[in-house]
Amino acid sequence: MFFAPSGLPFLGSFTWATRPSASANAGNTFFCSDLSDGGIILASNGKVWRSPSGSPIRVLGSNLPVVIPSSGTMAANGAVTITTGLNAALATAPLWLFFPAGAVYAGSVAGLYYTQMATTTTGTVFDNVYAGGSNAAPVSPTPIVAAGPGAYTQSLVEITLFSGTLPGGLIGPNGSIQSHAIAQYTNSANAKTLRHKLGTTVYGSYTASTSASASHNAFIENLGAANRNIGYPNNQSSGFGVVGSALNNVAVNTDVDNTFNFTAQLALASETITAVTINLWVDPQ
Repeated sequence: MFFAPSGLPFLGSFTWATRPSASANAGNTFFCSDLSDGGIILASNGKVWRSPSGSPIRVLGSNLPVVIPSSGTMAANGAVTITTGLNAALATAPLWLFFPAGAVYAGSVAGLYYTQMATTTTGTVFDNVYAGGSNAAPVSPTPIVAAGPGAYTQSLVEITLFSGTLPGGLIGPNGSIQSHAIAQYTNSANAKTLRHKLGTTVYGSYTASTSASASHNAFIENLGAANRNIGYPNNQSSGFGVVGSALNNVAVNTDVDNTFNFTAQLALASETITAVTINLWVDPQ
């Protein structure tokens, strides 16, 4: 028998879908190969599977910043120039940038494209489109070999910047989730909206105007059942503190798989939103 770093017996590994009963494995520790980045050690307390230390589990998280850039111009082979510059820290960074359909080359789909910035306004777009889950940089980015469409106008619809699966049954009847995003955006009176969602259900949101950045939290607390839950009121600047609104009756079933989506939306195409980091944490109870 092997022992986990916690000192609890380590009995083997499983995927979340093939996990053994928590009630039949009180005090036992396993390696779950498909949770978090690269797997995670879980221990049973006789009711739920959780980290051996009892600390929250980071289930999902972004690897690279994600940007809805302003309108701009796309030259040949993915050479992009955006109208409104990004934060100086991103001037030479690898990013995922959203472009509307036909903006990257003739017939290109709308989506988040892997991009290597050279300055705060110029970069090279590659033909790698984010499809959900990890947004780590592709090992071998695919160059674009195509004529540039020229000027494009940024989309003003709600755009999913990051998504992944929250496994059913992980939270437990009295557990909770918390998602956190650090975002930067154009400081103006125009709306820049951030949303935390399970499927299509919004459980946390914030519409920024005359500010430049936000550290935004949203949570769901289960209340004795997997489908009875509450969250902080929507359209709050931080997700903490005292507010005048009632708690949000979220009413999602956490016993089944749910897709976590973090979205953003511009009101003016010459402005920009950057999600610097996005993380989803679970505290099983």
